Amino acid sequence: MSYWDSSALVKLYVQELDSAEFRELAVKASRMATGSLTRHEVRTVFRRGEVEGVLPSGEAAALYDELTADIAAADIVIQPETADTEREFGAVLEAFFSQTPPTFIRTNDAVHLASAKVAQRWHVEVEMFEDAAWGAMGFFHESSGVGTLTMSLVPSPSELSNEFAGGKDTMRN
Repeated sequence: MSYWDSSALVKLYVQELDSAEFRELAVKASRMATGSLTRHEVRTVFRRGEVEGVLPSGEAAALYDELTADIAAADIVIQPETADTEREFGAVLEAFFSQTPPTFIRTNDAVHLASAKVAQRWHVEVEMFEDAAWGAMGFFHESSGVGTLTMSLVPSPSELSNEFAGGKDTMRN
């Protein structure tokens, strides 16, 4: 299972230049995790697309129904916000803003990073944005196509030993 932010998930429902690549990644992942914020962000994108004429009238509701069906079928797993998410959110902010010069991060991006870390999903699909402080958060990146970024979380040695001691293979994509 891998963690997907809202911009990556939208590409599965709305045709964009790199949608085919993201659909291929989704098939390989079989199941995807995302933060609780995603439903609201994606619904907003769908509705905005309708208002801007990118999507036909009525399509926003139909696409949102598809998304909620995928969530209900557990193809997309919602990572709930917890005290751990709040703690990680603070760590994300510190990592980005304590850089010299500071690296600015949008609130929703910070929430997604915190959610990915709490979910312990070591492979994160996101749309490319500022990346100067990703290393400080334990992520490295590689380009995976047009305007996209694949982020992999590098766990600490203690996190690795804890994961493998429990017999879990969360390092799998």
